[in-house]
Amino acid sequence: MAVPPEEVRSVMGRFATGVAVVASLLDDEPVGMTANAITSVSLDPPLLLFCGLRAASTSLGIVQSGVFSVNFLHREHVCLAERFAQSRPDKFESVVHEPGVTGAPVLFYAIGNLECLVRDVYDGGDHFIFVASVEGARGRPGGTPLLTFRGSFHAAQPLSAPRSPRDTR
Repeated sequence: MAVPPEEVRSVMGRFATGVAVVASLLDDEPVGMTANAITSVSLDPPLLLFCGLRAASTSLGIVQSGVFSVNFLHREHVCLAERFAQSRPDKFESVVHEPGVTGAPVLFYAIGNLECLVRDVYDGGDHFIFVASVEGARGRPGGTPLLTFRGSFHAAQPLSAPRSPRDTR
């Protein structure tokens, strides 16, 4: 018996994840989307997995160009996360970015950027599953990541030392 999609979405929403903008090129124009289905696959060689909605222009750009960037957002980047989560033509307007080593757009103010070259594309239902080699990596010092939990954006909070051994639960 299949679980209804809305129930799966509700339960998966209870898994806090980082928020990134994945960017690529479609017909030589920058495209991007807010994403959290990103994970490291291997460090040697450096490989990354990204799941992108099949109908999204960003996913189509990745299929067409074979490149993408992953730009990890700072907790103060809620407006960027919201902008890139929408279907609108002006996502990159006033967003400082530059072509990276792969040619994919790299967001300047992200707390970290990975530049990727697609190795494999798999069918994932209504998503494409991209496995890519990491061709460039840049991290910026400091910065608190933006998270998503239960459909809302949240700032990660630094851990404080437990007050007593019982507070470590």
